[in-house]
Amino acid sequence: MKNHQAHGKKQWYCSSRDVHGCRADVITYKGIYYLPSHRTGSMVLIFKDNKYWINNRYQNTINWTCRDRKRLGCNSCVQTTVEGRYIKHKGFHNHEDNYTKYNFND
Repeated sequence: MKNHQAHGKKQWYCSSRDVHGCRADVITYKGIYYLPSHRTGSMVLIFKDNKYWINNRYQNTINWTCRDRKRLGCNSCVQTTVEGRYIKHKGFHNHEDNYTKYNFND
């Protein structure tokens, strides 16, 4: 962990920073964190051990849907502000958690 920020946010940096000069970092907030997708380059939201992709943006909010929405019909979704603050979660997963540190690229 690099530092604590305002309102409970924490900034983390890559463990290879000192050895290899990696500049990657991530900010976590109340169990939510955002990571860049290695496939698309867009952001992926991780919430309660599940991946979410951006579905749409409306005014000052971002609506995220579960990664398994199309494949399994999962109706779980999360809403955040464009600044990354959690607003609400609705729906339920119809599958096991789809995120672990071992399957990020799946």
